[in-house]
Amino acid sequence: MWIHGQPLETTRCVQRRADRDRVRAVAVALSLGVSGCTWSGVIGVVADSEAEGSEASSLDVLSGGGQLSGSTGEETDALSQDDASTNATSGASGGGSSADSQGTSGDAGTDPRPVDDLGDSSELSVFGGGDLECPYKTPSACDDTSDDFAAAIGLGCERGIQPSSVSLAGAPSSHGVHHGQLGGPSSPFTPKHGERFVLLSTGDVAHVAMSRDEIETATGCAADDALCPSTVHGPDYRYEILPSPINPSPVEGSDPCIKQPELVGTGDCSRTILEQWQAGAGELLAHDYTELRFTAEVPEAATHIKFSYAFLTAEYPARVDAGHNDLFIAWIESERWTGNFALDELANPIAVDVVRYDYRDAEHPDLCSDGMCVEPKLHGFGLEGHGATGWIERTAPILAGDEITLVFALFDLGDAAVDSVILLDGLRWDCALPG
Repeated sequence: MWIHGQPLETTRCVQRRADRDRVRAVAVALSLGVSGCTWSGVIGVVADSEAEGSEASSLDVLSGGGQLSGSTGEETDALSQDDASTNATSGASGGGSSADSQGTSGDAGTDPRPVDDLGDSSELSVFGGGDLECPYKTPSACDDTSDDFAAAIGLGCERGIQPSSVSLAGAPSSHGVHHGQLGGPSSPFTPKHGERFVLLSTGDVAHVAMSRDEIETATGCAADDALCPSTVHGPDYRYEILPSPINPSPVEGSDPCIKQPELVGTGDCSRTILEQWQAGAGELLAHDYTELRFTAEVPEAATHIKFSYAFLTAEYPARVDAGHNDLFIAWIESERWTGNFALDELANPIAVDVVRYDYRDAEHPDLCSDGMCVEPKLHGFGLEGHGATGWIERTAPILAGDEITLVFALFDLGDAAVDSVILLDGLRWDCALPG
């Protein structure tokens, strides 16, 4: 298979724990009243990536994120087990500005940094790396002359992540590489590292960079239609079972996987996927599924892996809270942790109904009204008139010598109409703070 003139290696799907996952997933599904659903599948192929590197945030897994503009020194209170979002103090205001989080709950396994219980029972450390001697902190960019997916997010670059396999799944038009700034001059969507980033879309990625008038000319979907852009890829990309190793079933109990390592590999340690999937008009189907995936061995001294993303959706404003809860998952499969680590600044999953929208270019009775809903940052490209987050950085803990798999998956919920988009950039290893 060739993409943009580059050979695309088919990844080896991670099958360890697969049989155990199926049995446990069915048991959990039955206990949740969704009998007949088997959660651990082997459908689909893996994905492809792009790179970042020079900008760093002090934020880590499942904590505050935002645009990588450096540390603000602000402190985020630990969130209660009962309510992650209402008790969060993000310190971020529009545009995905960054906010630091301070952990207080002690040691996270072998990670020497403090941890913070963010209400999702993960208790992962909330500090990003910071060792100035870390050889992986500033990987070289290698996407200046090519639209290769891996290079666009930093895979295979000098001092960067060296993958053993990289692949894509989904409709051919559902993923692409964008060069330079997306949108008009005030758009915040510029590459986080290098000159390019990757786009995943439940529709056609070509529409993302088009103006609304251009989309109308190309597709007939009116420029002023609140449900455009919208592309349906058909039943070939509709899944009842998400591709392995993704397992939507939450791990059992309430203890975090860091404290109860035997939970790792039995489901989603973040406990964030299944509830959002069930919010999709009552059906457990992933429509217009697309993904980017890679496998790599963790080098010596690396303790974390980082990436940046932004979520944009045409589901806002017309179909928020209407059963069209399009969902983005960043799944890590490792010996230390298995599950989704894509959350917004308030620890919300990246789903239409619950994500924090930094940019809203249309009124919504509950989220944006009183004439304050015009956002020039979204003008001039396909998401004009809709909603988006800013760039958010996330970090996950890893173990040196482990072979990890990362899956970045996006899909429609409720039906296959109306598009959502993920921008991906800045994949790199990171190291723990010294001491």
